[in-house]
Amino acid sequence: LGSILLRAFLKMVFLDNFSHSDLHPGNCLVLTKEIPSQDMFRAFWNFVNQITQQETTHSSTSANDVQPTKTVRKIVFLDAGIVTALNPNDQRNLRDLFRAVILNEGYEAGRLMVERAKFERCSQVPGGIEAFASGIEGIVKEFHANRKSGLSLGAVRIGSLLARVLELC
Repeated sequence: LGSILLRAFLKMVFLDNFSHSDLHPGNCLVLTKEIPSQDMFRAFWNFVNQITQQETTHSSTSANDVQPTKTVRKIVFLDAGIVTALNPNDQRNLRDLFRAVILNEGYEAGRLMVERAKFERCSQVPGGIEAFASGIEGIVKEFHANRKSGLSLGAVRIGSLLARVLELC
């Protein structure tokens, strides 16, 4: 379910340039539907049932009675009263920052954050840009190391992460 939510969010932000600005559990609906599986899988399932029935003489189900299904889930975002869209420059900034974090290029992510920020103070402090970029590099490396050992997005504490970033400069 988490991957479905993440895909929906990334599509919303990066492809649709539409951001629901009030996402919380009350504004996310999960629709679940059981649908018939693909025909090839159904044929295989029927074949297995036919073989099983040949070996078991007391079976009361026929191969045609079994209809394999798969569960499909869709996300519906409700209450889109607070939304935002990014201008082309902000879209580029977010894309470049996201790319750097995903590719474990933390120093580049930190540099981009200072370079493209509308308001920042790191550039006014000697060595501030480098210190900030190095700090972000450490946070990104830590995230990637934890992710390899099974960290989920739900385990990320946004408040403490934000505090660490704000203390860097």
